[in-house]
Amino acid sequence: MKNKHYILLIILTFFATISCNKKVDSSIYDKELYVFWSDSLMNKQIYRQTVKKTDSLIKHYFNNLEKSEKDMEFNYYPKLNKLISFLDDEFKEKGTVDIKFNQEKVTFKKFRLLYPEVDGTELILFNKEYGVLAVLNSYAPDLFYLPINKNEFVFDSIVKDVRSLRYE
Repeated sequence: MKNKHYILLIILTFFATISCNKKVDSSIYDKELYVFWSDSLMNKQIYRQTVKKTDSLIKHYFNNLEKSEKDMEFNYYPKLNKLISFLDDEFKEKGTVDIKFNQEKVTFKKFRLLYPEVDGTELILFNKEYGVLAVLNSYAPDLFYLPINKNEFVFDSIVKDVRSLRYE
């Protein structure tokens, strides 16, 4: 009798594993978040970015290494070309822009709020591999997620180029 239960348990576990076997790719990166109020740099914070990809969803988790209440998550649905922010705001794509990192250009999608608000986010630059580069806000600080080992000239150039997109 014990053997029958054991065999039944193995068979059920096997079928449960097969039915739940959804491929998930994961990657982890460290990035520096630059927080700007107007033209002034308010502070820098280190974030650990975890990317989890399935066929229907790409999740970008940004974990603040000092204060977990500052964690952020962005969900991108590639088949719908839709981005959902950590505040549950929904964004639609409004074109693309190439941003130069050293000698390499990376194409980012420009996402704007599906239902714009006066005090809402104006623009998010997103690339499904890189994640969020920038979040430009109306009445809140602007956020820039950049690699930790970056050239200061590249940093200044990226911030300038991105901010010029605010009112496009």
